[in-house]
Amino acid sequence: MPHYRSGFSEEDFDRLKAAIAAIAEDGPFDANDVLAPVVQAGITNNAGDVATALGDLADLGYLNSLEGDPPRWERSG
Repeated sequence: MPHYRSGFSEEDFDRLKAAIAAIAEDGPFDANDVLAPVVQAGITNNAGDVATALGDLADLGYLNSLEGDPPRWERSG
């Protein structure tokens, strides 16, 4: 398994994808937008950790990283 920056396991990424699915359908989002569902899924308690994991998902091609501050993402394809 590749070493991701966030240190999340494959199971964590699966739970992260499920937690952000509904939010991603509404368009671009940032780490704060997905923090509540991610915490409810038991993944993390820190927006910085979520942002790093979202960056990992972008590196894996699951999300597109968008320009801006704060960083924003959208689902690929």
